[in-house]
This record gives sequence, structure tokens and C-alpha cells, in this order.
Amino acid sequence: LHYPLRRQRQMCIRDRVLEYPLHLDAGEVIHLHIHIIPSVDEAHQAVYVIVMVDITEEVRMIQELREREQQYRELVEMADAIILKLDTNGNILFFNEFAETFFGYGKEEVLGRSVIGTIVPPEELSGRDLKELIAQICTDTDSYRRNENANITKEGRLVWVRWSNRAIRNEEGTVIGVLSVGNDISDRKEMELALFSQKDQLERRFQEIECIQRFSGTINSSMTLPEILQDIVGVIAKCWSKRGSTGVRITYAGESYESGIPEGLPFVFSRPINANGEEVGSFEVGFGGREEEPEYYESKERLLSMFAGKIGFAIEWMEAETKVRRERDLSDTILATVDAAIFVLDPKGRILRFNRRSEELIGCREEEVLGRCIWEVFTSQDMIKGVRDHIRTLVETKRGSRIRGTWIRRDQTEGIIDWSNSVICDDAGNVTHIVSTGLDVTRQVEDEEELRRCKLVLDRLLAGEQGS
Repeated sequence: LHYPLRRQRQMCIRDRVLEYPLHLDAGEVIHLHIHIIPSVDEAHQAVYVIVMVDITEEVRMIQELREREQQYRELVEMADAIILKLDTNGNILFFNEFAETFFGYGKEEVLGRSVIGTIVPPEELSGRDLKELIAQICTDTDSYRRNENANITKEGRLVWVRWSNRAIRNEEGTVIGVLSVGNDISDRKEMELALFSQKDQLERRFQEIECIQRFSGTINSSMTLPEILQDIVGVIAKCWSKRGSTGVRITYAGESYESGIPEGLPFVFSRPINANGEEVGSFEVGFGGREEEPEYYESKERLLSMFAGKIGFAIEWMEAETKVRRERDLSDTILATVDAAIFVLDPKGRILRFNRRSEELIGCREEEVLGRCIWEVFTSQDMIKGVRDHIRTLVETKRGSRIRGTWIRRDQTEGIIDWSNSVICDDAGNVTHIVSTGLDVTRQVEDEEELRRCKLVLDRLLAGEQGS
């Protein structure tokens, strides 16, 4: 204590403030705040008033604060994360070592510059305006405590960062900056984008499969060709409408079949429709509202080309179906009007079809005998065996025959039928159908018998006259 007093006497007389560490014998150090004030006593002699305050605790707190600040700086600089400090205009005020390594910029290259154009591109690939995003983060940080956005390195490499943002406020509570801590999520983002791309591809493939299934379901023989074509344009338009506006048009036989076509939508896909080796119409599709990757567009184009071919097949099939229907109607008309019994049998002798004259001949309605064997409509055991054996012979020889037989009607009267049997075989030579045509010749046989009796009587009369 005497040392600073002696030193004070050597100096000019003025107030003096000292901070002095006092080392005690036990090794303890007390920090004193000493204030030496020149004054005079009652005798007007120069004296010194010395005020000493123990500031040991305050000094300890200041040292701890400095140590913590140093630790904080070391933590910030050595943290395995991007740490930035921005002002409210988005200019960089702090840039840690990890940020330098990650983005490839030195502090001197970015401090004082805006994040836009340095580590943040003006907009993302998706079109999101990042300049506007940064402005919102700097002015309304609480609404953007967590956000993810694209960033860019000095070399131009696109990276993705997840940011945690906290507003920096002054004593009045006014926001004066933003502290942002970022973590690299580029690998995760790339995986997400890859998964999204795969999901999108799966959705597209599912959409194509669904479209094929629905397309196949429209081809129905119970519908007319115009109804089928109108259904087809509706199905295709609906399948792709989930990805944007779609218009479909089919032109056939001078008629157009369209889905709802948005105004101004261009038809980017057009293919001719061919049926029976000739161009009979056109198939057109227009898409709007999205861009397609070349690979997917090619896949879609192949699918639509297949649809054009299937539409041509549907036209061929419906035309053939119409032709067959007309021929069948003609056959039904002939079967209904011909004055002969016609049975269509399978190789086992089961009745598949027979006409009105057959109903009259056997006295049974069609629904009563369809699926039954033809010999089941006979009552005589000899006739049953004979008919069964004859069916077997027709199948074995695969050749037609003509026979005359008797027929016991339901009223137990006997009829005489001339049967003409034909065998139908497939390409492999197997019998598929037997067609038996029966003509009731009972009256004809009776007339012939009557004619023979008359002739015989006449011959006898003529012979008697000649003898006389």
C-alpha cells in the first residue's frame, strides 16, 4: 500500500485511480480499486484521501466473461455447421470457418456483401424467388425459424441447406439482424428428389396401365361403334387430365368424336387410324400445362401409337362383328322360315340349336331340349340306340350321311323323316358340330304308297280287260 503512495508523491497533484492486485501470504489475490484524491486538512496542509474498494468479484466475472467469449468464438469457428450473421438487408456480417470451407469463399470475399449472388442464387430450379425469401427472413424472422432452400458454392455447385434462423434485437427490441445456422442436406435432398422422380414415374406407369385397362374395357360388343369411339376419347382424356389439360379427338367415317378440348390447346400428337389395310381416320391428342421429360414423352408417344393401332383393330372388330351379326340374323331368319327341321349338335350329340320346324316336329319347345342329347327326345329303345350309334359313326368317319327313319311324335303318331347329316371340323380335323336337317316325308311316302296301290289296281283292271 505504501508503494503507490510514494509513487503518487512523485507525480503532479491530481486524482489518481488505480487497480491493484494485492497478493496475500496464503497465495490469495485481492483486486483493489484505489482512488487517490488530493486534499487539504484543517491546517491547510496537503493531504491525500485514499478510497479502496474490493473488486475481486467483479474482476473474476470479467475474466469468466472473456473466457466464455473466447470459448464461444472457438465453438463458432470450429462448429461443424454453417454460421452466418446478416443485417436486415441480407448483407453478411459474420462468416465462420466451416462456411468458408463449405462455400469456398474467404471471409474477405463475402463480408459486407449480400447473400444473393454469393451463396444464394436469385431463384431455385423450381422457380421460387429466393431474393424475396431472404427479404422475408430478414424482416419476419419468427415466421422462418426453420426453412430449406437451395444455395450455391463459389464454383457454381448447387447445394441444399436447412437453416435455423433467430432474430438479433437491440435494447429497444428492434430487429437489427439475423443469426442463421445451416446444415448441409444435399444428400438427403438428392435422395428425396430421386424418390420423387421414381414416385412420379410409378404414377405415370400406373396411369398408363389404368388407361390401357379402361381402354380395353370400352370395346364391348353390346355397344355401337360410335358409342365405343366416344367412350375411348373420354377414357384417354380422363387418364391424362390429372397431369394437366388434355384433349382427344378421333375422326372416322366423316364424324369427329371429341373430349372437352380446352380453347387454344394444340394437338401435339397425331396418328392415322388404319383398318383392313386402309387409312380410315385419325387419332389426335393435345396436352397442356406441363413439360415432359424426353424419356417419358417418348413412352407416352409409344402408348398413344398403340392406342391408334387398337382403335383401328376395334373398328375392324366392330365391322366384322356387324357383318357376323347380319349373317347370323340372316341365318336365324332362314332357320325360322325353312320348312325343314334343323338340329345343331355337339360331338356328344347334345342339342345346341334347333329351329321352329323342329319344335313342331318333336312337339317340344327349344328351352325344353337345349343341352339334352338328341336321342333323349325319342321313346323307342331301338330308335335311341340307332341314333346314338349313328352319331358315333358320324364323329368317327367325319363324313356326312343321308338316312330315312321313323319318328314317334308326342301324340304317339308315327312320322317318316329323311335326314341329311353334315359334319363340321376345325383346322385340326376334330369334329366340332353336327348339323342334321330333317324333312318330314310322311305324306309323301303315304302318297307314294297310295299311288303304288292305285297303279297296282289299274294294272290288274287292264290285265282283266285284255284277258276278256
